[in-house]
Amino acid sequence: MMSTTVNGKSLFLENPQLTPIDFEKAISSSPLFSVLAPTERQLLLKKSSKRTYKMAESICDEGEFGHSLYILVSGSVELGVFENQGGMRSHVWHVDQALSSKGESFGEESLIGRGQRLYSAVSTSSLTAIMEVDLPLFSRLDRLSNGKLTEELSSIQKDVLVTGLLNDHLVLRGVSDRGEKVLVKLSELKRLVIDDVMRYREGDLLILLSGLIEVQARDADRVERSLVYLNDHDFFKSDHYERELTLVARETSSYIILPQNGWRQLMDTDRTLLNNIIITPPVFQDAIAGSNTVGNFVGNLIKEGAQQGLSLLYIDLDQCVRCGQCTRACEARHGHARMTRHGQTVQRRRDIKVEGDYQSILLPSSCRHCVSPECMIGCPTSAIHRGIDGEVDIEDSCIGCGSCANRCPYGNITMIPTPERQVKDKIFDLKASKCNLCSGYDQPNCVNNCPTGAIARIQPQQYFEEFSHVISSPDQLVAGGGKKTEVRESEVKRKRRRISLLLSSITLLISGVGYMLSTMAPESPWSIIRLIFGSLTLFFMILTGMIAARRRRAGSRLQFGKLHLWTKAHTHFGILALVFMVYHTNGSPGRGLTMGVWYLAWAEVWLGVFGWLLYRWLPRVLTSLEAGVQVEEDAISALAEVDGLLMLHETEVQAARRAGGAPPSIFKVTIRPKAAQRWRDRVSRLPQDILGGKAISWSEQVLKRSQLRAYVRLHHLRRAWLIAHLGVSVALFLIIVVHIAVVLPALFN
Repeated sequence: MMSTTVNGKSLFLENPQLTPIDFEKAISSSPLFSVLAPTERQLLLKKSSKRTYKMAESICDEGEFGHSLYILVSGSVELGVFENQGGMRSHVWHVDQALSSKGESFGEESLIGRGQRLYSAVSTSSLTAIMEVDLPLFSRLDRLSNGKLTEELSSIQKDVLVTGLLNDHLVLRGVSDRGEKVLVKLSELKRLVIDDVMRYREGDLLILLSGLIEVQARDADRVERSLVYLNDHDFFKSDHYERELTLVARETSSYIILPQNGWRQLMDTDRTLLNNIIITPPVFQDAIAGSNTVGNFVGNLIKEGAQQGLSLLYIDLDQCVRCGQCTRACEARHGHARMTRHGQTVQRRRDIKVEGDYQSILLPSSCRHCVSPECMIGCPTSAIHRGIDGEVDIEDSCIGCGSCANRCPYGNITMIPTPERQVKDKIFDLKASKCNLCSGYDQPNCVNNCPTGAIARIQPQQYFEEFSHVISSPDQLVAGGGKKTEVRESEVKRKRRRISLLLSSITLLISGVGYMLSTMAPESPWSIIRLIFGSLTLFFMILTGMIAARRRRAGSRLQFGKLHLWTKAHTHFGILALVFMVYHTNGSPGRGLTMGVWYLAWAEVWLGVFGWLLYRWLPRVLTSLEAGVQVEEDAISALAEVDGLLMLHETEVQAARRAGGAPPSIFKVTIRPKAAQRWRDRVSRLPQDILGGKAISWSEQVLKRSQLRAYVRLHHLRRAWLIAHLGVSVALFLIIVVHIAVVLPALFN
C-alpha cells in the first residue's frame, strides 16, 4: 500500500494516471457529501488521507476497529467476508457488494456504531485509489454543515443497518419480506451520545443496534429509578405504563425506532413471531434495587462509564498494598505517569450469591479505550486515532490544543509540557498524553510490575459475572486483541490457583527428594551430599534475591514475566533455601560463623512470614481507613489539615471528648475497625444542645484524625518491614560469602 501526504503530491508523482481532478470529481459524485458547501468540500479534499492499492490488496478487515469511511476515486472494490469452508482451515471469500463507480463510499457503519468493520474490503483492480475520512474530520465537516452530514449518513445507512440486523439477529431472521419492508420504510435511525436523555414515546418499538441505554421511570418520591438496561440487539416496547419513561444513553448508542403505526403493520405480517420476543418493562426487582447488591454494583459501573471500556484498568483494593509500583513502572517506561491511583471506588459481593462479604475495587485514572471514544471527535490534526485492535493512541502530530482532554468524560487525558517540540516547522509546548496500552510492548507496564497481582486490564461486561445478571452481555472484542486485556474473572482466578498449586507441588517434590537423600547421607557436613545441599542452599538464596533485580527492570523492554509471579516464586525459593540449609547442617546451628548463618537465616524466614501475613492483612485494613484519601501523600496532606483545624478549636474538641467519651485509639482503629463505628453511633445519640449541636461534627474530625494517623503509620510499617527484610538479606548474603571463603580452603586441603 502506498501512502501519500495530505496534499497528495507524492501520490500523483508515483501514479501519473491520477490527478487532483479525480479526487474532486469523487467528492462531487458522492451522494453522502453532496450536502457540503464548496468550501467544506475543499477542506475535505485537503484533510482526507489518500491512498492507492494494488490488485487483491486488503483495504480493511471485518471486525477490526476503524472510525473512518472510504470514498472510491478510481478502480474497483469488493466488500465481503471470509467464511470457513466445511470446518476446514481454508476460507472462502463471500462477496456482498461490488463498487466501481467514482464517489461510492463504504465503511460508514464504523462511524455510527462501535467502530468495528462489518465487512472486509479488497481492491479488485491493478490500481484502486481511495480517500479515507476519519471521525475527527467527519465531525468537523458535520459541525460546519450544521448537522446535515450526519442526517445524510443516517438516511443512507438506515436501510443497510436494518437489513444487516434482520440477517444477523437470531430471532429477526424469521421476519417476512413484507415485515422487512415495513421496518425499512417506517423506522427511524437515531443516535444518542453519552449522557443524552430522551423521552420515550408510548407504543414505539425500540431496537438497539449498538451501545447501552438505561430505561428510567420516576417513582413516587420523584427519584429516577432504573427499569432495565438495553444492550446490543435488545428490544423495548411499553404500552400504558403508569409513569413517564426516559431513555438515558450510558454510552454512545445507535438504535432504530418503529412508531406505533409501523408496529401495527408489523404485527399484521408477523404476529406469531413478535408475540414471542417483545416484553413490557420488567418490575423494578430486588436484583437491581438497594445498596450492596448485584444491580447496584453494575449500576455504579455504568454511571462511571466503565462498561464501555474495551480495556478498563482496575485495582482490587483487597490485594493492593498501595506501594505505588504501578505508577513508578508507568513513569519509567514513558517518562511520566499516564495513570494515577485516584478514581471511583465501588463495592461488589466477593461471592455473587453471598451477602455481607464485599470486595472493594478502584477504577484509577487511565484511558479505557472506549467503544465510542468521545476524545476522537474534533481533533484538528487527526492525531488521536484508533488502531485496528481497538487501542486509542495519540501521534506526534498533536498540536496540544486540548480538544481531546476537554472531551474525555473521565479526565483520563492530560496535557504535558513539551518544550521546543516541532510539528510542521511550528513550535508547540504542550502535547496530549494518555495510556496507549504500552503500544509496541507485550504487556502494560503497570500490570506487569504489580507485586501482588492486584491491577489488571479488563473488559468489564465479560470480566464481571454481575453483568450477565442485569444486562445481556454479548461477546465483544477487547483492546489489544485480547493479549493485554483479561476477559473473564473466573478464568484469571483458575489460572492463578493452578500456578500456586504448581509451585507448591514443585516445592514439596524437591523438598521430599532432598529429605530422602538426607536420611541416607552421613551426619558430617563435609560429606558430598551435605556439601551439595549447601550448594543448593546458596543457589536458592540467589534465586530468592533475584526479585530485587526484577523490580529494577521496570523500565526495560525485557522483564522476564510479571512481578507478582516473581513474588510467588520468591516465597517458594525462600522455603527451599531454608529446607536445604537444614539438610546441609543436619538441623544443627553449629558454632561460630555457621551459627551466625543459621540464626540470620531463621530471622530472614520469620521476617518473610511476617511480610507474607502483612501483605494479606494490610490491603483490607487500608481500605477501611481510607477516609476520602487513596494514596499516602493525600493522607499526609489531609492529616496536616485536620491537625491544624483541631488545634485551633481545642476547647470544642475536649468538650466533644468529654461528652462522647474517648475516641478509639490508633490501635483500635487499625485492629478493630468496628470500634470507630460504635464510637460514632454513641456520639450521634448525644443531645443536640451539646456544643450548640456541633458535638457530632467535631467528633467526626477527631475520628478522622485517628484514621489518617493509622493509615500513615501502616505505610511506615510496610516500609520498615521492607528495609529490615532487605537489610537482613544483605547481612545474610555477606556472612555466607565469608562462610564459603573460610570453608573452601579447608575443603581442598
